[in-house]
Amino acid sequence: MRVLAVDDNQENLYLLGSILKGGGHEVVTAGNGVEALAALELGKVDLIISDILMPKMDGFQFCLKCKSDPRFKALPFILCTSSYTEAKDETFAASLGADKFLVRPIEPAEMLRLINEVAKTKVRSVAKGLSENDVEYLKGYNERLLGKLEQKMTEQDADIKRRKQLEVDMKKRLEELEIFYKAAINREDKILELKKKIEEMEKHG
Repeated sequence: MRVLAVDDNQENLYLLGSILKGGGHEVVTAGNGVEALAALELGKVDLIISDILMPKMDGFQFCLKCKSDPRFKALPFILCTSSYTEAKDETFAASLGADKFLVRPIEPAEMLRLINEVAKTKVRSVAKGLSENDVEYLKGYNERLLGKLEQKMTEQDADIKRRKQLEVDMKKRLEELEIFYKAAINREDKILELKKKIEEMEKHG
């Protein structure tokens, strides 16, 4: 089975890819919904498993795009997330046509079992359209999505600042070590010079 794995987190992609390959499946990867749609255009895929919180096009949007496209609507589609964990998130995912909604963390063996289970299911979910309640929820979802993206960006900015500070500290430490090294060499040279003078004095003494 050829699986399209979609996630902007490279560690998640690597782990999911390892699980799938360990189960004998071929893996194609993408970093967001836009890249995933491009991947679907390039070659045959048997199943899609996607994260939700991603830049450019998130998992919900990507799922709706696939389930609204006659070419891809029959593909088994799994949403896998650690950000959206409420029951209404799962309900919303189902309304968009997701065949399965998984919340991380999941044990590798269980993940593989669920993926294979969805792949074997003959009946596929379809996008049901949005009711008035769904529209209200979608507004709230958009607000929550923006909040989570802002939080993610803030965390990334903080990480960048920590990295930059670490680089400054390392550079300072290297400069200190270089000064210490030069001082040690100078001290050793002076000791050698002093030893020579003592030896000369002893010869002429």
